[in-house]
Amino acid sequence: MKILKRGSLALILALLFIIPLGVLYYTTRSELSGYKEPPMIQWKQKAYGAVFSVEEGTMYEGEKVKGAYIAKNLGYSWVEKSPKQELAVLPKEGNEIQMNQLLALIGGKEVKAGFSGILQRAEDRGDRALFSYIRLDQPVLEVPWPVEKIMEVGQKLTDDQGEEYQVISASEMIKNGSRTLTLHPKGKHLVGETFEGFLKSGGSLENVLMLHESCLYRKEPNGEVYVRLVNEGDELLGEIAVKPGVSNGEFISVIGLEKGTRCDSGYASLMIPYQKNEVKNDTP
Repeated sequence: MKILKRGSLALILALLFIIPLGVLYYTTRSELSGYKEPPMIQWKQKAYGAVFSVEEGTMYEGEKVKGAYIAKNLGYSWVEKSPKQELAVLPKEGNEIQMNQLLALIGGKEVKAGFSGILQRAEDRGDRALFSYIRLDQPVLEVPWPVEKIMEVGQKLTDDQGEEYQVISASEMIKNGSRTLTLHPKGKHLVGETFEGFLKSGGSLENVLMLHESCLYRKEPNGEVYVRLVNEGDELLGEIAVKPGVSNGEFISVIGLEKGTRCDSGYASLMIPYQKNEVKNDTP
């Protein structure tokens, strides 16, 4: 009888241990059968800046520039007088003079200006009073121009509105890879007026594949030129080496890309932005 009781007790204890394990096993199996692994997160690089597409079109020789109209041409005016007559100039040198403005007193008589401009100098030369001034009616346009684009005195330029400009002089001083061109405009302008636009300097190239120049970069000085490619969602596809050609200061012809290829312009700021004429440093 005691043996039977002990056997029953052992069986009960075994069942109390096995049943929870069975329930746990069944529950775990059910949960595992319904479990699905979450999808892996894919990180995609996006464009760093504005995206430009390769276009096909006509490229004009010239440069996109910013400049200003300044007074530079000198003028001269004189009034005959007696050596005994005193000259009293009323405006100060450097002041603006308007046409018919009271300019001086010669022997007490009023003399009015026969010109408009900025008074530079007034001289009493005995038999005449000589006035030199900067003309305000003939302003010239000064713009920076890349050194590698040779311009000759007398050469003509044209803006997008068809206005012509003639090269009067080209500075011999170079600053930031450019020198200053002084241009005589065919149209009428005011001193202090600014200019920003494209000046055509010659012929044109038809059916050229071109890209915004800001998309081009180098990984090392004077190294190969690359562009960074992106898809329609501005996601990175990779980079490719290209051969740059003619530039108009904003767009540049390229070999190695197809029409419609999308390129990231922001990545160049992290590398070495493309410049046509890079100076090699030979200093050891």
